[in-house]
Amino acid sequence: MITVTKGSNKLELPVYKNIATLNGKNTALNGVVVYNGVDYFVPQQAVDLIQ
Repeated sequence: MITVTKGSNKLELPVYKNIATLNGKNTALNGVVVYNGVDYFVPQQAVDLIQ
């Protein structure tokens, strides 16, 4: 699980899933969150949610 906080917003991204939770509200993503052992890769849609 990746947790990103910006101001009062909290975005949670479970690894290998296509769901993001922003402030308790689930949103379906166009792609999945991937972790290769070193780096995390998230869909652009997830980045746009927290900005």
